[in-house]
Amino acid sequence: MQRIGKKFTPLNNLDSPSTTVSGTAIVHLHGYAPSWNAHNFENSCVLDADSYHKLSGVIGWLNQLRFDIERAEVVIFVGFSASDFHLTDVLFNSSGLRKKAFFINRMTSNVDPDEQAVQDEYGEALYIGREEFAKNLTEILGSSKKIEPRLSSFARVDVIRASESVPPVSDIEDLFIWGGRKPASPKERPRIAAVRLSRPASRG
Repeated sequence: MQRIGKKFTPLNNLDSPSTTVSGTAIVHLHGYAPSWNAHNFENSCVLDADSYHKLSGVIGWLNQLRFDIERAEVVIFVGFSASDFHLTDVLFNSSGLRKKAFFINRMTSNVDPDEQAVQDEYGEALYIGREEFAKNLTEILGSSKKIEPRLSSFARVDVIRASESVPPVSDIEDLFIWGGRKPASPKERPRIAAVRLSRPASRG
């Protein structure tokens, strides 16, 4: 981030996801050493499996990550480790991830089959290295056109008022077996009328 001159704010794993930051937030889920002191070191520093088991401060960040993954159109992982079971738990419980997730790995002729199997389970493993990934991303962003924002539809929707009469058996069977639904009659559609409010006439 410093090399490209982009403003960022480093955050410790015990900080709140709602913390106000300047620029891009960089979250250190294993702890941020400059933020450690005698009071938070034991709960923030993650070094081994025992540290993972007692790690509770990152739950808010993991929930935020799960929320962001659900909303994202493309998810990129650089330096992913399958041994981080907190992260794999987030991936396991994220819907539709496999179609939009990409794992960037260093270029190598000796691919770890176990690592690739885990990455292929959640997305697509790419062995192109960080430099090649950055180059490709720069070219894509430079050549792509601006995407128009998704706008809400203002098409009219007629609200169907529930009928007070009991439908015949044939209509019920058609609905539950074949998914058929008869359109509501004009009498069953609610009418929206403009109501003029007037001040009551004064007396006296």
